[in-house]
Amino acid sequence: MSTSVSIGDRALQLLGSASGAVIQDDTHGKLYWLIRVDTARSWCLRHVRVLTALADEIVLLGVPPTTWTDGHDPYWRVPLGPDRCLTDTQRLHEALAQATIEICNSVPQGSSFVSRDEGHLPFNSVEPKAHLELGGVS
Repeated sequence: MSTSVSIGDRALQLLGSASGAVIQDDTHGKLYWLIRVDTARSWCLRHVRVLTALADEIVLLGVPPTTWTDGHDPYWRVPLGPDRCLTDTQRLHEALAQATIEICNSVPQGSSFVSRDEGHLPFNSVEPKAHLELGGVS
């Protein structure tokens, strides 16, 4: 999954040592966390994109050599290692949700779509569901 560096920086602070490996791409201003496949499909966070295979899209992510920890682009912001690889999806979701609130100064809600004409795909969010309460008739 990916997010902006500003939100990612705060999420890294919140996660502390619980973060798995993270790739930083300064050319595009993104941080990428490694998570288990199909564990974030239901996420609904603005400014966070879950990278997944879609019928009309292929996502390619450049993975730098493990020795690229600084001075390269992209590089390992949190280095990959035998004891540090994937981030727990629940913890990451909580950290990103909190970081989004703090950085964007608002609670994520509704859709945040950018047109394909601008070269971006929609963020991973959905419209809020309306709640209908039905009262009984006696």
